[in-house]
Amino acid sequence: MFHVPNKYRDRITPGLASDDSFGNAGFFIIPHYKITGYEFKTIAADGMDWEHVSVSIAEPRKHAKRCPTWDEMCYIKNLF
Repeated sequence: MFHVPNKYRDRITPGLASDDSFGNAGFFIIPHYKITGYEFKTIAADGMDWEHVSVSIAEPRKHAKRCPTWDEMCYIKNLF
C-alpha cells in the first residue's frame, strides 16, 4: 500500500482540490528535486486491489512540458 505525500496535496485548484478525507486519492504538486522552477503534477488513486500514480512535469501554473525520465519516476515512486 502506498502513502501520499500530504504536504504536497493540492487543496485549492478548482476541480482537483482534495483534503485528507480523500485518503490516498488526490492531486499533488511536488517541486522538482533538480530543476528549479519545474514541478511534478501527480494524480494518485487507489482501490481495493490496485494503486496508480500519474505524473507529468511542468512549469508552475502551466500544462505538462514532457514525460518524466526513469530517474524522475523512481523519485515519485519513492515519495508514494
